[in-house]
Amino acid sequence: MPNGSRPERQGMVKSVGLTDIGRKRATNQDAYEFTCFEDGAGAAVICDGMGGANGGDVASRLAVKSIMERMGHYHSALDDEGIRGLLYSAAQEANRSIYTTACNDEKLSGMGTTMVLALLRDRRLHIVHAGDSRAYLVSGDGSLVQLTRDHSLVQNMIESGELTPDEAASHPQKNVITRVLGVFGEVEIDYAETMIAEGDKVLLCTDGLCGFVSDEEISNIFKSHADAPMEELPALLIAAANEAGGGDNITAVILWDAPDPVTNQNSAED
Repeated sequence: MPNGSRPERQGMVKSVGLTDIGRKRATNQDAYEFTCFEDGAGAAVICDGMGGANGGDVASRLAVKSIMERMGHYHSALDDEGIRGLLYSAAQEANRSIYTTACNDEKLSGMGTTMVLALLRDRRLHIVHAGDSRAYLVSGDGSLVQLTRDHSLVQNMIESGELTPDEAASHPQKNVITRVLGVFGEVEIDYAETMIAEGDKVLLCTDGLCGFVSDEEISNIFKSHADAPMEELPALLIAAANEAGGGDNITAVILWDAPDPVTNQNSAED
């Protein structure tokens, strides 16, 4: 689609989300938020903090707050390139905010957070991310496609042929991530853009979900609850992760383009 052109408006983007401490952690260092814009577009961000007892909490909340403040600059006249620039700038500003805060407080030194930020408008999906939190496309039939590439040590080893995906799932360094917001003054951000079909959904999640529940199992949850209200799906996904051990904080957010123009906004940080 050429920059500046817009398809006929498809509907109002809606979202549901839920976060859970899991079964092994003392605090929840995940954070997420969703906002809907006047033209029917919607944006959601999830973050998974790291960095000591307090640092992870601070990093993930700073990132969500900074990103959503920047997303307030969204307007309907933005073309695809403009949206890409807005998402990039939101991620970079969040990175600088976390880094500056850590530099000014020794107790927060080294804190950081993963980040996945998605904006959906007229079934065109824009994503920026850093770290191993993921975005998936869930087709109308429940099939699952991962849209983001993990920035992790085991992903690098898979791509170099050192590990198979099955070996990576149980590797002792599977939680080592290679890119996050806030640890350095600058960070490389990946961008992806795709069209989704009618009935498709976008799932954003932290590794507390995808690190304990396989893609096949996630897909099966969507398939077996195809007629359930969308509001029930995040809780079902989180329950599956907890049943698999609940070894990390778990966050799941679902975006979809609803035909009925109903304004919806939600957020959670603990």
